[in-house]
Amino acid sequence: MLPLTTSPTHEIQSQIVQVGTTASQLPHSASQLPPPALPTSTDQMVTRSKSGIKVVVNGAAKEIGKAAIVAVTKARGMEVAGAVDSVLVGQDAGKVCAMDEALEIPIISDLTMSKAMSVVIDFTDSSTVYDNVKQVTSLVT
Repeated sequence: MLPLTTSPTHEIQSQIVQVGTTASQLPHSASQLPPPALPTSTDQMVTRSKSGIKVVVNGAAKEIGKAAIVAVTKARGMEVAGAVDSVLVGQDAGKVCAMDEALEIPIISDLTMSKAMSVVIDFTDSSTVYDNVKQVTSLVT
């Protein structure tokens, strides 16, 4: 069993290691990975926003969804473009994740309302994933 941590990024990295590979197969263990680089100025934040991978988190109000939102906001080259869940609809995703500042991205209930996306991370129930994939692919084709 993996040790409990307070770092959402480490939690996601640990889940990836647990599901996909073992720590011995990685070039470095997940705990040795450097923290993601954060922008140091407003100019860098604007550049990052314009060129980042737009990520929509489906299941955003779940613990792993919240951890994903925090990790994406800290990751270089990525930005949260949407948050979808059936609960906490209308609330700011950043505030739901207990971030210091609001992301100004409300949680919405309909995945098809998220138009500007490059990637969808789905943390919903396994019985709905297939339908979610069909919905998203219908938006891009």
